Amino acid sequence: MSAAYTAISDAQSTFDNAASAYSSALNHYYDSLSPDNSSLKKKVTEAKAVMDAAQDTYDDLTAKKTIYETAKDSVVTYQDELQSAIKTLKLDNLGLQKMQRQISQAAEKVNELSGGAGGSIYSQVDGVVKSIGVTAGNTTDPSAPMATIEVPDRGYSVSLTVTKEQAKKVSVGDSAEISMGWWGSSGLSATLATIRVDPQAPAQNKILVFEVKGDVESGT
Repeated sequence: MSAAYTAISDAQSTFDNAASAYSSALNHYYDSLSPDNSSLKKKVTEAKAVMDAAQDTYDDLTAKKTIYETAKDSVVTYQDELQSAIKTLKLDNLGLQKMQRQISQAAEKVNELSGGAGGSIYSQVDGVVKSIGVTAGNTTDPSAPMATIEVPDRGYSVSLTVTKEQAKKVSVGDSAEISMGWWGSSGLSATLATIRVDPQAPAQNKILVFEVKGDVESGT
């Protein structure tokens, strides 16, 4: 850039010198009254030729300077656009990597939940499986039990739904009698352990849970 300005400055100086020489020669020409002025005319012609050449050089360098500045501005613009594109590409790559991780995690979760071939389900307690509520290959209901496991060490309980008014007549710790219908007494005793809200009808009902003691067999 500095070289271009130097060239333009030199051309301007040459043009100024030529213009001054031409003007001086022209003045001498008009001031001369001698009929033999061919030498002076020659000097005027030469000075004008130098001035014209200098003007052409100056105009050419000025045009080149304009082209250079325009090209420089274009380069800066393209560099900015390139940096912006690189930044956008990096962000897109980060987004794709994040999506890939999420897909991989989801696939791992699916494999974990599906159990794969030969998958096993383990109970959190030791006991005896009394019934199985699902079959292989079918879709399970998250709210439905997959199996019923009897845990003798934890005892047995029985629950029943009553109205709120009925629940007010009993308290935790109350004893209850368990009968076998037509067969009379079952020989079992029960104690009211908890009173909780019925999730199916929380505004109307309560659920009474009794702990059962005695010789109990699952399913009776």
